[in-house]
Amino acid sequence: MDEIPEVGHHAVRPPVHYYGDIVRGLFLAAAIVMLVAGFTTASLPVSNIVAIMWIITLILIAGLTNPVQRGVQWLNVILSVIGLLIYGGDALNRYHTFTSAFTAGLLTTLLTLIFMLSLYFATRTLRAHILLHR
Repeated sequence: MDEIPEVGHHAVRPPVHYYGDIVRGLFLAAAIVMLVAGFTTASLPVSNIVAIMWIITLILIAGLTNPVQRGVQWLNVILSVIGLLIYGGDALNRYHTFTSAFTAGLLTTLLTLIFMLSLYFATRTLRAHILLHR
């Protein structure tokens, strides 16, 4: 787990339902899968420049994720939804049309699963943050 930030003389403990560390790992895994896809014959549903922008964004948000700031929790949820829409839609399209090579279909399915999990854990963290800080 990351260092526990201090506020004044007291350490701030993450809420019981803080899953930011898991979301961070999932975002880094998605960034790695996207990078690996660039070195294979897989065609992802975004251009190379958009893929690099996604990788940079996921790494930056993973680095900023913490249990204190609500804004970054919202960003985790938003990025998870966008990733799920892009890669989930592409994975379903490939499945229904049977036009994808095995590698591309596997990678988009893997990215879909990663974003589904990150959405779940990011939403759980955001929910706990909202309920605890009303």
